Amino acid sequence: MIAFKNNCFYLNTANTCYCIEIAENGALLHRYYGKRIAAQSLDYFQNGVHRPSCFPVCINGCVTTYSELPYEYGAFGRGDTRFPSFKIEDDNGRVVSELKYVSHKIT
Repeated sequence: MIAFKNNCFYLNTANTCYCIEIAENGALLHRYYGKRIAAQSLDYFQNGVHRPSCFPVCINGCVTTYSELPYEYGAFGRGDTRFPSFKIEDDNGRVVSELKYVSHKIT
């Protein structure tokens, strides 16, 4: 079953739950995978450790950095230092990408 509540997708099986949040900047963030839970606020799953950074951003009311966000699908060149899921190069050779959530329909 798939549910959507509090800007989060809850993908439930008989025993497990996988939660993906739509951040206020449009990024899809991994919030939870584990024992099945009901659709609820997942604020307590946010990383409470904030490291000094040259490029802090405020997302969902928390000051963080792009490298600390738990992206569901990482992109190249936005400060997320993990291995990117994809790399797109434009005509000028730039490779910075930022995926943004647009819409969904659960049927």
